[in-house]
Amino acid sequence: MTTSPPLSRSRAVGRVGWAVVVSIWPLYAFLGVVTIGAASWLAVHGDPGLLLLVLQFWKIAVVGITGSFVAHECAHAVVLSRLDGVSRIDVESTPLRISLRPSGQVSRAGAALAAIAGPATCVALGCLMWWLTDEHLLAVIHLGHGAFLLPPSGDGRVLLTALRPPRPADAPA
Repeated sequence: MTTSPPLSRSRAVGRVGWAVVVSIWPLYAFLGVVTIGAASWLAVHGDPGLLLLVLQFWKIAVVGITGSFVAHECAHAVVLSRLDGVSRIDVESTPLRISLRPSGQVSRAGAALAAIAGPATCVALGCLMWWLTDEHLLAVIHLGHGAFLLPPSGDGRVLLTALRPPRPADAPA
């Protein structure tokens, strides 16, 4: 796991978006190799079919996968950066996960709002794509982010914790 330097509230969104793009580099490397193969096929056989297919995969990778995760994580960062008690945001990344860790005080309502913001942004974008374009696969990828509100995911666990009534030991005196 790598942790980036703490982000000031004003720089959080850009750095979070960049962290998502960088974390997906193996996908881009794989597609780069496949693109070279498809371009070679076109050069040797004159058949553009494979290259056109690979270009569709690029669209899914860039707009669907990367775009949806950038929107998701940046929405978290926007909400967290606007909370009064947050002094900085740390970005932690592993090969399969990016997490934002706010420093400072986050209210239960703020935590719930931040948890909902990422998936809700993607669901809203997915709905717009579904209604306004013919790119239904890309819309479904965005809509799938709604599943991140379920408890097995980090957003779902944060939301569940924020909505759970405080225990007597946590209640203000």
